[in-house]
Amino acid sequence: MTIRTRRLLQWLGLAADGRSELMERQALELPATLSAAPAPGAMPPRPLPPPPQLLLQEQVAAKLLHGWLQNRHQTLFPLALNVNNLPPAHRMLLVRCMQATAAMTGAPPPLEALAAIGGGTAEKAALDEALPPLPLLLESVRREELGAHAYTAALLSAADGPAGQAWLDYLAAAFALPATVTADLRRRGRRRLRPRTR
Repeated sequence: MTIRTRRLLQWLGLAADGRSELMERQALELPATLSAAPAPGAMPPRPLPPPPQLLLQEQVAAKLLHGWLQNRHQTLFPLALNVNNLPPAHRMLLVRCMQATAAMTGAPPPLEALAAIGGGTAEKAALDEALPPLPLLLESVRREELGAHAYTAALLSAADGPAGQAWLDYLAAAFALPATVTADLRRRGRRRLRPRTR
């Protein structure tokens, strides 16, 4: 069968075996539209571009989502820690984390680190109070979404050495902090997190 004959049969709705798809569809009371079979060697039809309004909506939605994620990232993963920007209950949670960090790593009371992040008299006095149970403290930090803040506070008040590193790794796992966040905080180091003392 030549290509011309095959095309003629397709145009008439006839298959090579003499069967007519059009007549079968009429007998079954189906719509008479035939599925156009592409000609051999023919290019497939190009899909229609989306309407301009849909493109505009997608672009605006992407920009809004990007802005929201940036703001959310800055809220959850602070570049600098300042307890004066937090509510009193959150301040006390961070003081408790610093206190627990010093106790777990063998560091002295973190008076200097607390002063460096804006801690006042009330926060310094809280260092002398008894620590709550550690599971309760970590759960409170998670519930308030202060994991990155607590990790930063621990980074400032942990003792150097294996004990301090192990404690920081434990907190990163307990608060489910991304490795990129913890690596960035460690790379900037304690000196860059603390303001310069005069």
